[in-house]
Amino acid sequence: MAGKSLEPLILKNQSLEPLEVT
Repeated sequence: MAGKSLEPLILKNQSLEPLEVT
């Protein structure tokens, strides 16, 4: 369950703040 919830969060974060993720 956590994995499924984290996956979309990470993808959204990359689109919102790719600099922070990288």
